[in-house]
Amino acid sequence: MIEESEAMKYVIDNENIVKIYGLCEDESRRHMYLCMELLDKDLSETIHIFYKSTGKYLESLLLNTTCSMVNALEYCYSKSIVHRDIKPENILLNMKNVTVKLCDFGIASTKREFNFIAGTALYMPPEYHELRKTFDYRCDIWSLGMTLLQLTSEKLLKEDVNSYGDPFIASQVFIEKLLKDGGIWLKKLIDAAKCSIEAKDFIRECLTIDIDKRPRFEQLKDLTYYQENVKGYYYKDLIEMLEKISNLPKKEENPQEQTETERKKNS
Repeated sequence: MIEESEAMKYVIDNENIVKIYGLCEDESRRHMYLCMELLDKDLSETIHIFYKSTGKYLESLLLNTTCSMVNALEYCYSKSIVHRDIKPENILLNMKNVTVKLCDFGIASTKREFNFIAGTALYMPPEYHELRKTFDYRCDIWSLGMTLLQLTSEKLLKEDVNSYGDPFIASQVFIEKLLKDGGIWLKKLIDAAKCSIEAKDFIRECLTIDIDKRPRFEQLKDLTYYQENVKGYYYKDLIEMLEKISNLPKKEENPQEQTETERKKNS
């Protein structure tokens, strides 16, 4: 908790990073809490709702996420912060103004290079599986690529991962399959992604297996897909879709799931 607040104090001035207001503790002084900006949903939940309500992928959400995360991560790097846990669950959305923000700096590194592995197995970069002595911010670029790839199809990664019992083992097997034979299967996944050619090119660059050939932030920003952000064409349909999602009726509670107290109240 304290480590997260320490990391976040360096990145408080970016529009694509969740604001932190301070630390507080409960009356027992045994538990501490971060007081943070409140947003509506994380990207994982939003992806699920999109596919459930429309049955399709939305390019504008992918583009907004792409540009927002490049902005956030480049800013973090300028402050010598490496997030190390980029994934849909750590990307939050403001449904009203379609702002996308990065959160959860709990395992962030405050050094540009580090020598120990941290993160979520499914989104860990290939260099974590090699005998390297140090790692750097390019692990975040790989994790962003995996996140964007998942955004193109809700079941793209989950079907393989869910076929195993243990999530960590499942992720390890998935990554081994992904990188086998120079990443042939990875290339097939990207080619099959339901998104524009420019989006595939961007994801492909992020998921460059060789870390020494993986692009830096300034190179990502030169790609056509990022450059399209300045046109701002995607906001209208994204806002309309988020409004539809916000207005969906809440799932009714199953009477069998009511607590004993609730049943007594209703009797």
